[in-house]
Order: sequence, then C-alpha cells, then structure tokens
Amino acid sequence: MAHSRQRVEPIRVDPNQILLDTPSGFDMRLFANEEVPIDRASLAEAAAMSEIASTVSDLDQRGFFGEEGGEVMRAVFTPDFHKATGIPVGSVLETRGLIFPKAAGSDIGCGMRLIATDLSEDEFARIGPGLDGLLRHVLFEGGRNIPLHAGAREAILRDGVQGLRAPQGGGGIWDQITPAVIDAEVAACHGGGRWQTSDIWRFGDFVRGSGGVSRDSQSGSLSGGNHFLEIGVVDEVMDRGAGWSWGLKRGFVTIMVHNGSLGLGGMVAEHFMDRARAIQPKDIAKPGHGFDPLPTAGPLAGEGWAYLNAMGLAANFAVVNRLMLGMMAIDALGRAAGR
Repeated sequence: MAHSRQRVEPIRVDPNQILLDTPSGFDMRLFANEEVPIDRASLAEAAAMSEIASTVSDLDQRGFFGEEGGEVMRAVFTPDFHKATGIPVGSVLETRGLIFPKAAGSDIGCGMRLIATDLSEDEFARIGPGLDGLLRHVLFEGGRNIPLHAGAREAILRDGVQGLRAPQGGGGIWDQITPAVIDAEVAACHGGGRWQTSDIWRFGDFVRGSGGVSRDSQSGSLSGGNHFLEIGVVDEVMDRGAGWSWGLKRGFVTIMVHNGSLGLGGMVAEHFMDRARAIQPKDIAKPGHGFDPLPTAGPLAGEGWAYLNAMGLAANFAVVNRLMLGMMAIDALGRAAGR
C-alpha cells in the first residue's frame, strides 16, 4: 500500500527527552536538551519512520519474515539529530527479524578516534611549519607505508583489531603497531575491536592485492566528504575521572580522526540495497521512502545474515583504518616536535 507523508509534532516530556508524536502512534523519541536546535526538515524526515514501520507491517502480513515475523518497534534519535537523505542522522531503529541496509548507509563503521598525547600546547606552539608538510605527505602524497600480504588483509577484515595479531607485511607502520599497542587497543575498543564475521564475502580481490606484500589504496586512507584528521588541545576536563582514565590533561595536544570503511562500505551498501529491492514481492506498492528491509528471519533470512557478515568486514576495516591514521599522525607529530 502507499503511505502518505505524516506530520511530526515535538512534545517535550522532560528536560532531556522529546516525544515525536505522529498520527500513527509509532513510538519515536529524541534525547536532547533545550539547547539542541530542532528544525522542521529533520522532523519531516523523522515522519518516514512511521512509513517504514507500516511497510514492514504490510510485508509481515504476507509472511515475508516467516512464522517468526518481523516488525519495527520504535525509533530513538540521538542529540546529533539532523536532516540526511531519507531518515535523519542520529536515528536508531529497534527491529525484530529484519535490517535496513539503506539506514546503515554506505559509510559503514564511520566513527571518531581521539588520541591523547603527552605534547603540551606550549611545545606544540614551538613546532615550525614542517608539520603541515609531514601530514600532507603521509595523508595525500603517497607517504603511507602500510605493507600487507593477503593473510594480513584477510585477518583485518575478519577480525578487526584482533586480526593485527596475525603476521603482517613487516616494516613501515608495523614498527609502530607493536603487540603492546594491539593489546591496549583490544582492551579499549568495544567488543575488542572486532565484529563477528563468517567469510570474506566479495573482497577476494582486495585481500589478494597485487600479490605478495603490497600497499593498497584503501588502508590508512582518510577519504573525503566530512572525514578529517584534526589536531587540538584540551581546554577543559568536565569529568576528571574519565579524563584521568583516558589520559586527557588540560593544556595537552590531542589528535582526532573521523572516517569509516571507504570503498569497502560503499560496495557492501550498494549490493545489499539492490538485493533488498530485488527480493520484495512484485505486487506490493513501492513506498516513497525507499527503505527496503532484508529479512533475518523466515525463508529469506540468509539475505539479512549475509549483509550482517559483509557489514562486519567493512566495520572491522574501519576501526583498524582509524588506528593506522592515528599512528601515522603520531609519527608525524613526533618527528615535527623532534621526539
């Protein structure tokens, strides 16, 4: 069935929570205080959540998710709520028996990495203009030195940070990413820096590289869009306990890295968004929101689980890529500072 665009009215229920009320009664809540701006364009996109739930209900009535069934229970929005392309950034959907590839998007595993250094703001101020050239060289001018063979690439895709324990290419960045660094990363990362996977999906060409030990175009790449590597300084520590445990000290330099899974995530997203469209019943009206579900239950459950495996490969690459970018930035900063 076709679904008409619904209007969403924000109703504040407490200082940090807003109920987004729709005629369908679908449970949508935004967690944001009064300082967070809320625009109508973002609310209009949020209305698509109700339409997604209706689409899933239509498919469930047709047995698309098997006897176990499938549903979208609720939507929650985080304080970075703002307009995107279909549903707002900051959206979290609670589902059963299905997953939406389009909701995850193409930049699978996109995230932030903050590195606390022992370089003071005063010491940083004495660094000459050479730092800019060092960073440009390593990030954009062929200065990445990440030798990998097929076994190392597969281990990274399959096991994320934990895959770094497998023998790597030797030399280059591996002089920095030591066993002690890897152990610290595993301890600090959610899930040990690893998403569960079952195979390498369609990444065989990437894994093989150009044969033997080689340097590919993806590993250690910053990419474009809103991705960045930023050098900052700690102005204030709001939570002293957390600051102490994270090694953050007022007046000391930090490195922030923001990126995701690059071309690997794009390949996963494009393939499985096409699969989600292709397996829909041919006689069902195509909803305008374009968020087609992949079942994780019922006769087509293998489609959804194949996507989750491929998503895991991309996410594992993303977390390791941020580690590599951070280590390269630390090396450049250390050389510029003379230590």
